[in-house]
Amino acid sequence: MSMVDSSLVRSAVALLAALSFSLVGANASFAQAPAPNAESSSSSSTQIPTPPRTPENTSPAAEAQRQAEQPFNNAPVWREIRSNMPGTTTTTVVGRETNVLIQPQGQTWRTLRNSDISVFGGWALVVLFLVIATFYWVKGTLALHEPPTGRVILRFTWLDRFIHWSTAITFSILAISGLIMLFGKAVLLPLIGYTLFSWLAVLGKNLHNFAGPLFSLCVLMLFFNFVRDNFPGPGDWQWIRHFGGLISKHEPPSGRFNAGEKLWFWGGASMLGIIVSMSGYVLDFPNFDQSRQTMQIAHVIHSIGAVLFMLGAMGHIYMGTLGMAGAYDAMRTGYVDEEWAREHHAYWYNDVKAGRVPVQEADPRVVRRTFVALMVVASFGLAIAKLPPPPPMDDAAKAAAEEKKAKDAAAAEAAKQLQARIEDKVAARYIAEQKAKGIIVTPQMGPTAGGSTDTSKGLSSQPEKTMGHSPAKK
Repeated sequence: MSMVDSSLVRSAVALLAALSFSLVGANASFAQAPAPNAESSSSSSTQIPTPPRTPENTSPAAEAQRQAEQPFNNAPVWREIRSNMPGTTTTTVVGRETNVLIQPQGQTWRTLRNSDISVFGGWALVVLFLVIATFYWVKGTLALHEPPTGRVILRFTWLDRFIHWSTAITFSILAISGLIMLFGKAVLLPLIGYTLFSWLAVLGKNLHNFAGPLFSLCVLMLFFNFVRDNFPGPGDWQWIRHFGGLISKHEPPSGRFNAGEKLWFWGGASMLGIIVSMSGYVLDFPNFDQSRQTMQIAHVIHSIGAVLFMLGAMGHIYMGTLGMAGAYDAMRTGYVDEEWAREHHAYWYNDVKAGRVPVQEADPRVVRRTFVALMVVASFGLAIAKLPPPPPMDDAAKAAAEEKKAKDAAAAEAAKQLQARIEDKVAARYIAEQKAKGIIVTPQMGPTAGGSTDTSKGLSSQPEKTMGHSPAKK
């Protein structure tokens, strides 16, 4: 291993160590800090005593008084609103869930995103990077056992390389922008400040939204172009048992793609690629009228799938660049040395030499025209999906207005009935409590002499009269 490679790896390890410490600080920032003590909150010598907090009065009389003074600002009302029962809230805004004031599932999603996904996903990326860096430090680049012959074989056509690099570029944009959105507030914001981070976050969000559909298109092209050579074949199980020769130093023979590449194709590029693409469409196009809970579930699936995709891509990128000599040249130029093919893909090498695998270079002009056509179709699809829905016809608009008016009236009546039920419950509890104290409470309109009145229900309380004759009036 050269001195340049050693210094490069040492610098990368030092950078990841700094990132690890930043991630430790991010864990603490996700948790809510406890309230400071009154005795230690002030650094001056003069301490201002904090008066003790009086507990909130939750008696029926207090609730009735709060209902009269501040309608819809008490615990029973907000418990009803939080339950999202039909008729609890109403609004004139037309749309899905526009009348939902409190969504309890949102807090569950926020906790899952900021705690489990961010923390465990971030540590998984850091640990895998350190493992790869350590492996490279110990093993170095895996070179050929025999010197190159100088004779080359076409391994990847122009079309193969074009699809691969298109997928790699769009994935890199999505990975970097996704990491900024997932970890930027905890890791980058303290380092670069609000101004630069806000600019970076907005740029990353827009790049992520527009590169996502292009990535899904590249995933489909990648699947149909390479699927015929990624089915299970002879030597795959032997390759897995020997871990690709990384431990035994002798790689078992394989076809055009070994078992590790096939596992990455099916589990990573195909399955995870489809998962993050489909969940990304749900997040990228909220104008499809999906609910908030649907988008929260899609975000959780998208984040977990993206982290797993990045973990697999780290191993794939390492083996295709620093890990194995000649692998990067194969995807850059399309050609490999015969000795490289014989040592790493012996079955495929024998088929090529025997003429059983005809390989022809694709016409670059056809590939470019096909790609431009696909990009034009994708651009029109994005533009159409982002457009608002067309306005309804006149008759349909009238019918919709009448239906909306009827729904608003029904919702208002339901809200009125709910308010009446709440007031009845509070009044009943108040009457029972006063009666237990020996006070008769009678419903009436307005205050009366000698009694206190609850104006919300017209309740008047008077001391209970004792048995016997009343004093004579003068």
